[in-house]
Amino acid sequence: RHRTVTTTWKGIESHCVVAWTGAGPMKLVDNYFDCASIGVLLGGAARAIADVAPSDVEVRGNHFVKDSAYKGYVAKNLFEVKDGRRVLLEGNMIERSWFEAQSAMAINLQSLTDEKNRDVQATDITVRWNRVTQAGQCITMSARGYNGIASPMAKVQIEQNLCTEIGVDSMNRV
Repeated sequence: RHRTVTTTWKGIESHCVVAWTGAGPMKLVDNYFDCASIGVLLGGAARAIADVAPSDVEVRGNHFVKDSAYKGYVAKNLFEVKDGRRVLLEGNMIERSWFEAQSAMAINLQSLTDEKNRDVQATDITVRWNRVTQAGQCITMSARGYNGIASPMAKVQIEQNLCTEIGVDSMNRV
């Protein structure tokens, strides 16, 4: 079991794992992700190679958590896909996301780019058998993110996830 803990300066984003591009396969299995902003982020920046997105990504059996000591450190969600193909999020424990820099999303799925690249797309995503607790929102989806530039998100399967203590202020529970 691997432990990844990331700290940062207040006001600056931190991520445990980020993949802006990469043909894959990528395998994140049996890890402990504990950081202030986003535990795992796929996409979200300009692609280094035009047609290459994070692909064939397996995220299984991990523990995502946000320590209450991160209050004020640009807290965001725990798992996010902005650009990716064939992503599996399965059998993870995902806990503690509070309202701060974003709206306490535990899992955030969207097609989003800050560049003018319509090829960016979150597609073929499976979210199953995860346990999500103590978050403002369990799973959120946005076909085109906030700016509408990317191709619409497609082929998303969400099944048999357990979401508990959703809509609670997790900062007051830890």
